[in-house]
Amino acid sequence: MTIHLTEDLERLVAERAAASGVDSSSFVTELLREALANEHPDASQADPAAHTPISVRFEEVRRKASPEALKALEELPSDFAAELDHYVYGTPKQN
Repeated sequence: MTIHLTEDLERLVAERAAASGVDSSSFVTELLREALANEHPDASQADPAAHTPISVRFEEVRRKASPEALKALEELPSDFAAELDHYVYGTPKQN
């Protein structure tokens, strides 16, 4: 199989491969193996955090947050999620 890369991508692959101590072909082969394995990971190698409920993960993040960050979250408008484009980009509110 032959894969054609843009010059900038080919240069980047060559630089990263050299830094890793392998040739470009081996470097790309390993990247593809990792990417494809991560797409459909074997159950025995699955990350346990990937099966943690999002509510538990949010609580872990909240516990680690600084007091300033927690205060900023409390000060967000109650419709922030629903009207994100309004608050971020200044578009008219939808509701």
